[in-house]
Amino acid sequence: MDKYITKFDYAHTRGYQVRVPIVLDGVLTPYEKGNTNKFFAKGEDTWEESLAKATIWRDKYLIENKINYLLLTQRNKRHPMKTSIRNTSGVIGVTLQVTFKACGVYYGYAAFWSKNAKQHRQQFSVNLNGECGAFLKACRLRFRHAGVLIITDIKAVPCLPDVEYLIKEK
Repeated sequence: MDKYITKFDYAHTRGYQVRVPIVLDGVLTPYEKGNTNKFFAKGEDTWEESLAKATIWRDKYLIENKINYLLLTQRNKRHPMKTSIRNTSGVIGVTLQVTFKACGVYYGYAAFWSKNAKQHRQQFSVNLNGECGAFLKACRLRFRHAGVLIITDIKAVPCLPDVEYLIKEK
């Protein structure tokens, strides 16, 4: 199934619902502020046509709000968590993670580092801290443990870190 799109196939409700995060000034808002929803009824359309309309609306919304990088993440086969092959945050050791739970979608930035040959991870909720707040906390933690913060894609960074960093774009 497509990301942020849910299929409804019940006696009186047939179609696809798109639920995407609310964006204010290009920044994801905390979870308690809700999501933007739009329902595409099956009606006279086929399932494929309804899905196509929902996908077009979702993509247009994400592109208009400059958060289309959320579509780059891929499903991890062992867990119901989405992580990417390429780091979508633009910073080495800091990753945007999307987890699908029964109560909705959970967004968080995770900082990764190694200490004594052991991998460590700590995640900061976008729902609680806002997108920039979660990203900055993850960057600070990564900097504290790794000693260096390297930005590989300045366009993917939601806001500039408030710790010392290097820019090494390809």
